[in-house]
Amino acid sequence: MRGIAAALRVKVQVALQERYQALEDAAREHLAPDLEVVPTQTGMHTIAYSDGHMQVMSASLLGPGDCVVVISNSGRTRDLMDACDIARKNGATTIVITASGSPLAAAGHIHLSADHPEGFDRYSPMVSRLLHLLIIDVLVTCVALRIGGGKLQPRLQEMKNNLRNKRYA
Repeated sequence: MRGIAAALRVKVQVALQERYQALEDAAREHLAPDLEVVPTQTGMHTIAYSDGHMQVMSASLLGPGDCVVVISNSGRTRDLMDACDIARKNGATTIVITASGSPLAAAGHIHLSADHPEGFDRYSPMVSRLLHLLIIDVLVTCVALRIGGGKLQPRLQEMKNNLRNKRYA
């Protein structure tokens, strides 16, 4: 619950960011598409990388006004630590969603704890994946509330209409 409360406190800061970039463990690539689609629905420019080299390259281009969300099950992945450190050094706001007490938890500006009973060595972690998605959904909902329905509704309606036009009758 502390993580959700922290997410609600950062809604203003996240909503003001020009860019939202999600980084995640390379072993958990299946989460990346979800991290690009959901924030995009609020009108934020989003990019998700699972490759460590791309994470570092992208973090190198971030600066003040940008926000990076780093997601890790263990909080001990070297590539993610490097990317988080680079983004922070360049002035980007860093939000980390990871296990409490991990090196990554201490590296970000804002830590949203994702503590769970699963071990970090599981090949296919289900609980942590769902927990990370839940936290992302809360963050995006906070941003959407901050933007407000008057601005967001027309964008979403236009997106729906454009997608509807892609369907065969």
